[in-house]
Amino acid sequence: MRDINILFCLGLLSVFYIVLVSADSIPNSCSDSDGGMSYYVTGRASGYYRNTFYDLSDYCNGSVLSEYYCSGTGKYRITYTCAQGCSAGRCLGQPPNPPTANTQQSCHCSDSDGGRNYYAAGNVSGYCNGTFSKRDWCQDSSKLVEFFCGRDGNRYSEKITCPAGCANGRCLNASNTTDQTTSVSCFDNDGGINYLIKGTASGRYSNDQTYSKSDYCNRTVLTEYYCMGTTMKSTTNVCAWGCSAGRCNPSNGGMRPRQI
Repeated sequence: MRDINILFCLGLLSVFYIVLVSADSIPNSCSDSDGGMSYYVTGRASGYYRNTFYDLSDYCNGSVLSEYYCSGTGKYRITYTCAQGCSAGRCLGQPPNPPTANTQQSCHCSDSDGGRNYYAAGNVSGYCNGTFSKRDWCQDSSKLVEFFCGRDGNRYSEKITCPAGCANGRCLNASNTTDQTTSVSCFDNDGGINYLIKGTASGRYSNDQTYSKSDYCNRTVLTEYYCMGTTMKSTTNVCAWGCSAGRCNPSNGGMRPRQI
């Protein structure tokens, strides 16, 4: 009889525990005060994730905005470079004018350098509430203003700092800024032009000085060093899935927003 009572009590405790855990379980939720990816309005994403409350505000890091937004019941963060700077969790300036119900808007844009190509001087032209034509230009010896086309057919711009300097509307390659004598040897440890592996090209000049240049990223643009015979060369490539640690990210990595 005593054993039966003990088993009965254990059964009641188990049921009580299940009910208690179920009552304490809070479903995931997300609410964004600025209505989504609104770069020109400071917003807050708040809700519950794994029973824990969160309240996250958009913020700036230099001219780069970190924008929180919701997708379903999940919270996400994406980064965006503000053309006119970032302050207090929002991009400065005025957002592009969206089409209204009373205005039929048709925009078209073309970019001669193929997009955000910092190492080629391009010209963006087209029409959107009037015609436009904008050419990439250097604000000073190191800062480039790059124009590009948006998915909506309008033109946009961003400002970046070129590691090796800016001239004639484009970033300079590091190998173009150094007065070097002829190289007599060259070795590339990633085997040549290999965008998916970070490599280093090294060798010796005719004056017995040595050189060593490693592949590097500037935002989504990879500068790739390689050998052509005994001569070190460099080329640039816009990485479709982003660039990190001196190589293009593979397609399963990339620039997709990540849940946090």
